[in-house]
Amino acid sequence: MAGTAPGARILPVRVLDAEGSGSTEAVADGIRYAADQGADVINPSLGITSGVGQAVKLIGALDPIYEAIDHAWSSGSVVVIAAGNDTVPLCAEPAAHPQALCIGATDSRDLMSFYSDSDATMTSKYMVAPGGDGLTCSGDIFSTYLRSKAQSVCSPEAGYDALAGTSMATPFVAGVGGLLAGKGYTNTQIANCLLSSADDLGVPGRDPVYGYGRLNALRAVGC
Repeated sequence: MAGTAPGARILPVRVLDAEGSGSTEAVADGIRYAADQGADVINPSLGITSGVGQAVKLIGALDPIYEAIDHAWSSGSVVVIAAGNDTVPLCAEPAAHPQALCIGATDSRDLMSFYSDSDATMTSKYMVAPGGDGLTCSGDIFSTYLRSKAQSVCSPEAGYDALAGTSMATPFVAGVGGLLAGKGYTNTQIANCLLSSADDLGVPGRDPVYGYGRLNALRAVGC
């Protein structure tokens, strides 16, 4: 298996249960904990279904998570969050937070993955990274997986699987962010480098589908 930051230290923080559910308070506490431990990059590959998340935000139910993201940013962490897999042209919450990077997914052809959310409003720090086709094993991202799950046709060995989603795209961005942190960059510099060094896809310039573009690790570390 290959990743983007082989020398990085990983700080796993559990905020969801075995079924993938959890409270806003648990997510907020996890983000705060990671920031307080000195995490350079925080990667919550989670979110609330687009549309529902925006409604929940209006009544203040996401305030604990938003405050935790603000705390993380103030502490020097970069927060990169999966855009969502609802095929909606909006970053899901909490990826739409102004201090977070919202990450969509591209497929093996460097096109927008059919399931990925995007940023029609162009108000988020939105970019894309490889997240898999969602159609074939060869077109998805090979990753570690729960050993308790039934063995996948994509992997002959338990504990691995080929997966697709913006949750697979986001760690690529987080990993490159870790490389930049290793060079001593601040969180502002890391975020700016990730966005400005991305490969421009689709129509020229920043656009609602690919945002600032697709992650380019080589260009980013030379930023």
